[in-house]
Amino acid sequence: LFSEKELDSNISNLKFLGPDNTSLIKKVIDSTDFTGELKQNLLLYPSADTTIKRLLLVGYGKPEKIDNEKMREIGFVIGKKQKDVKAKNIHIVIDNRLNDKLNMIKAIAEGFIYSKYSFNEFKSDKKEKTVKASVSFLSESADLKNDLKPEFKNLLAINDGIKITRDLANIPSNHLTPRILKKKVKNHFKGINI
Repeated sequence: LFSEKELDSNISNLKFLGPDNTSLIKKVIDSTDFTGELKQNLLLYPSADTTIKRLLLVGYGKPEKIDNEKMREIGFVIGKKQKDVKAKNIHIVIDNRLNDKLNMIKAIAEGFIYSKYSFNEFKSDKKEKTVKASVSFLSESADLKNDLKPEFKNLLAINDGIKITRDLANIPSNHLTPRILKKKVKNHFKGINI
């Protein structure tokens, strides 16, 4: 949700959540518990008679200052909150007032994926339980679906490379000698003619 004077106009974009949930969000906004500042988040628990278990409000900040990096940060916040509450299904509502929705959605997805990184190779208790989540992006722009499929495939490939790089950078030099690094690289590219 956008901050300051835009907060009231956010409600009109959320009517599909139903009158009870919309009313709950309006109460929170009116109480100034949630101001829409960048990365501010507030987890709400709607009434029991709805199919929605939780509503996470995340602040976009000021509309004129939104860029891909800020959207990545928002995606990271969503990912961390998903991990905290162990949510299995996430529906991220994309504000229809955002410019360049395709890149904004990609940036949120990047942040969400980056929030899942952890390096546990040297931990004695590696059983950090993660709950896999199904993530949907909800937007009024129906034409985005076909554009996003190849973008997400590319994003996942890039993230795999980032994860490998971060893992290698986190391994102490006495555990990642040049010989071991060479072996890891060869194994990774096994079957690829380079």
